[in-house]
Amino acid sequence: MNGTGISRLLNSLTGERVTFDSQQENIYVSCPLAQWTHQNGYDKSRGFSIKVNPFGVSPCYCWNTACGFKGTLFQLLTKFEDYSKSYNQHARDIYSTNSSLDPSDLLNFLEEDFEGAEKLDISMLDGYPPFREPWRNLSPETLEAWDVRLDAQKSRILFPVYTRDQELVGAVGRTINGHKLKYLNYWGFKKSRVLFGEGVDCNSHVIILEGQVDALKVWQAFSGTRAAVALMGSKPSKTQLHRLVTYYDSATIFLDNDVAGLAGLLPLVEGLIKEMPVFNVCKPYRGDPGSLSSEEIVSLVTNAVPIILGLA
Repeated sequence: MNGTGISRLLNSLTGERVTFDSQQENIYVSCPLAQWTHQNGYDKSRGFSIKVNPFGVSPCYCWNTACGFKGTLFQLLTKFEDYSKSYNQHARDIYSTNSSLDPSDLLNFLEEDFEGAEKLDISMLDGYPPFREPWRNLSPETLEAWDVRLDAQKSRILFPVYTRDQELVGAVGRTINGHKLKYLNYWGFKKSRVLFGEGVDCNSHVIILEGQVDALKVWQAFSGTRAAVALMGSKPSKTQLHRLVTYYDSATIFLDNDVAGLAGLLPLVEGLIKEMPVFNVCKPYRGDPGSLSSEEIVSLVTNAVPIILGLA
């Protein structure tokens, strides 16, 4: 949903005149849930932020500790309807008209943190042949080590997700034909329950990345001698943080060099710094790690800066 559509939706929910500045990625408004979730019943601080996302996910967050809403625009609308005695059909119509998400894709974003990940039968992968063709400068050996597959019917590269104990818990498909939804979760997979790549090796030091391709490229750059895991997003869930401190003794944070990557840095540091040595790749680099050469990756990781408790 673009900025104009989001503004119209928020106008409908809050009655507040909301305008969108095309130079900004975020819209800040009064929390639409304030009358139910804020202690004083209103929000004068405009402490509710929405990131304008071209794929329609549009993450929302309320900074008020009494509320703390976190989710997508669709979840915000659903929560508003749960609280409100009057069904806001106008807001729902605005969302349906402006959202770029297919209705069948919405469930992929209605996630919560769960301590466990549901084990799947490995036969779920039988219909998806191994993918070993040259792609994104990844070698056939790397694609094989991470069990990358192809969903030819949906034109997606399929990344099976395994736990530390080599149990299949889901898969994520990355479009190769420009579909408006870049990633698609398979079989009800909840990405917040696990770290992508946690089962590939058991090295004590881990490099933390956002995306699946990032993890493969970094792992390949070090010839498989470094553990690399992906959050499958920019911010870690509580379950992911728990798995990081359980499985590893130290970590290097290597998130995308953009606004989302910067936003994800703080919760990662806060969740890890008291449990292990933490380093951060902070030298400027282009975009995401997956777009870098192996030489650039090795140089950046090798020169990562330690984060000192109290100075983070």
